[in-house]
Amino acid sequence: MSSLNKIMLIGRLGNDPELKEVGSSKVAKFSLATSEKYKTRDGEKREDTTWHHIEVWGNMAEVCAKYLSKGSQCYVEGVQQHRKHEDKYYASVKAFTVTFLDSKPAADEGDDLPY
Repeated sequence: MSSLNKIMLIGRLGNDPELKEVGSSKVAKFSLATSEKYKTRDGEKREDTTWHHIEVWGNMAEVCAKYLSKGSQCYVEGVQQHRKHEDKYYASVKAFTVTFLDSKPAADEGDDLPY
């Protein structure tokens, strides 16, 4: 039997993407917040937010660093990875697809946007 590791998220950036060079490639890292809204049995409205660590590699990393910023909404598709840093494990998402979901800015604000 085969296995599947696929993550699909829609959320808002918690910080501006941080672009770094790693060898001959580039990586953009940012946090993405997803929220779930619901009512409790008592009728109280609740919202739970989950934070995701996102990594985007290659040319898409440069595009994300240039056009995304804190608060931007986007769709991310990728795979979940686990990393070890200073004796602590954390999960991150290696993104293969990032789609910008914010509406287009006014014509004079962005000249060569990728969408």
